[in-house]
Amino acid sequence: MYETTVLRLPSDFEGEVVATLLARTAGSRRAVLYLHGFTDYFFQDHLADFYLERGVDFYALDLRKYGRSLLPHQTRGLIRSVTDYFPEIDEAVRLIRKDHDELTLNAHSTGGLVAALWADRARGKGLVQGLVLNSPFLDLNVPYPLRLAADLLKTPLSYTTRPLPLGVSTAYGQSIHRDHGGEWDFDLELKPLGGFDVHATWLAAIRRAQRRLHGGSPSTCPCWCSRPRRGSGCATSAPRRARPTSCSTPARSPGGPPRSGRTSPACGCATASTTSCCRPNPCASRSSTRSTAGRAPTSRDDHQGMANRP
Repeated sequence: MYETTVLRLPSDFEGEVVATLLARTAGSRRAVLYLHGFTDYFFQDHLADFYLERGVDFYALDLRKYGRSLLPHQTRGLIRSVTDYFPEIDEAVRLIRKDHDELTLNAHSTGGLVAALWADRARGKGLVQGLVLNSPFLDLNVPYPLRLAADLLKTPLSYTTRPLPLGVSTAYGQSIHRDHGGEWDFDLELKPLGGFDVHATWLAAIRRAQRRLHGGSPSTCPCWCSRPRRGSGCATSAPRRARPTSCSTPARSPGGPPRSGRTSPACGCATASTTSCCRPNPCASRSSTRSTAGRAPTSRDDHQGMANRP
């Protein structure tokens, strides 16, 4: 059903590294690349169906140390910087752009954070024409004192390789898996109900990336950002210094809504028929994003705050 390409990448601090690019194409000149979140891998066939039905070729990337890309010697999900993911995104984009004129990144949760920063680095190169961010992990969904405690991990504590003592809960995993009353069927070896261990090294890398985005990301590509009305989709407690912004150029993301020239006054986060820029923080808003007919469906994955593994 999917064409699979294994991307051989430079070794990291644990050794050999690969990523896995999956593709379902129909000869379109437009394409979308999906990036998953933490404790995740690509299994959302309905997302591929959605784009293909609208004449958009679909690609998904299992990032290093996740899903099909996890090697026996590796620690699940462990990175020292979100920029560790940039080589596989670079290579995936290079391969996709060989046969496509337009490319949109569709990213969920931690993938949304990575996609926003990658797009910032790639600005001006014409590599990506839009972002579709589903509940991007732009801040910790915990009270301020706990976020402050997490920031202590920028100290030498960030180099510890032992998992943080956050406890294990299978409640969220059970709520979404078909065997336990949920609607999704996924491989429990690749995506365990209790999630992955959270390491200080990983959390410190995430907090650095979040602060980078909060400080202002000048990516100029159109961005559609969505989150649930309730829950932790976008960071409802994002820094107050996040500034509103908007795009000046009309654009349409594949399968998504056309830009109408309006953005939320709180932050530039997309509302019912709006596409906005990811500068500096498209989701630093307390207002929810309304659903829009024809927009990309969500993947409903584990961005549920630190207690349930972001």
